Amino acid sequence: MTGTDTQAANAQATDTALAEGMRVWATHLKLWRLCGNAKCRRAGACRGKVQFCARANFLLLPQGVRDFFHGLTEAQEEGLSFQEAIEQLDESGAVEAFEDWNAAVAASVMRYSPLQSRRR
Repeated sequence: MTGTDTQAANAQATDTALAEGMRVWATHLKLWRLCGNAKCRRAGACRGKVQFCARANFLLLPQGVRDFFHGLTEAQEEGLSFQEAIEQLDESGAVEAFEDWNAAVAASVMRYSPLQSRRR
């Protein structure tokens, strides 16, 4: 393998790792609920090009949920533990916003699930 091949392989590995990290966060943030791709909404997870849709759909999240994500990122950069980050975010109201978002998504999924529709 040449130096160029090694660089290309490293770049590909980095892109893959970044995409997987974005996919994990897209799932935690429930971006699939805001996605225009029906495959994502049906699966309850990103099934498309996460690099593109995560960026676009992130902007559609409630501000408090975006603050939660940014707060976690900043806490990690500051070297805080997860618990310290959550305590800091709890004081700002971002944890409550994230919990409210999760509850709203769960309620909407229950409301429109095929099993619930058949019971009506």
